[in-house]
Amino acid sequence: MVERNFHLERGMSNTDRSNRAYIIGIVIFFIIVFLIGIVVGCTLLFQKKGRLEREVVQDMNKNANDFERQLVLKN
Repeated sequence: MVERNFHLERGMSNTDRSNRAYIIGIVIFFIIVFLIGIVVGCTLLFQKKGRLEREVVQDMNKNANDFERQLVLKN
């Protein structure tokens, strides 16, 4: 009885508290999903960036090797 009076004094019924708890839970769930999405997106982005950098370095090495071969053939 005291607990019920306490809730009524604060102007909030048990249903309101339950609804607020669900809303807070849903908001926390979406925040967690959003943060996981950011982490996964950044991971994939940096993997792609690293792969592109490796391809560029490999192309540069291939071009340098071709240039060396041409110099050796000229001399």
